[in-house]
Amino acid sequence: GRGLYFSSPANPSLGEGMELWYGLFTSAILGRSKIYLNVDVLHKAFPSAIPLLEYVKTLTRDGRVPQDIDRDRRMQMQIKEYLSMLSVQYRINRADPPKTFGFNGLVDSARRATFDDNGRQVTVENYFNRVKNVKLNFPNLPCLWVGSRNKKIYLPMEFCEIPAGQATNKKCTPNCVAQI
Repeated sequence: GRGLYFSSPANPSLGEGMELWYGLFTSAILGRSKIYLNVDVLHKAFPSAIPLLEYVKTLTRDGRVPQDIDRDRRMQMQIKEYLSMLSVQYRINRADPPKTFGFNGLVDSARRATFDDNGRQVTVENYFNRVKNVKLNFPNLPCLWVGSRNKKIYLPMEFCEIPAGQATNKKCTPNCVAQI
């Protein structure tokens, strides 16, 4: 488009995992005898570059990560809506470079979600314990289904984060609009 947005460490938080970015809109308009340049200021809500569990905390009343959200369909729908059309970064160790995947949906918890590992059905929790040598802190939270829709790539929420600078065309919540 013709909008140019600027990232800054001082981007104000709008809550609900969003932050305000400022930008410029430019267009050229042909007049009778000359060309006019139109420059306007823009404001847009972008998803904050935060770990996914930080966003999940904003959905709870007490500001903590819930141990189990299987029965909370409203929270699951809010997470799906927030992540739809976004990319997700995954890394176990902060020193490693992140891998970026497109988000497809939520699946069962890491304790129950299974996939085929060399002909054996294993749970995500067992796979991370055995292969990655990592004990999950939140095995009852749903896993993210990412990557190709033809593959079963399930990632625990605790290793996922939202990368910076992803523009969305989603409608802001009334709270975000009021903050803007």
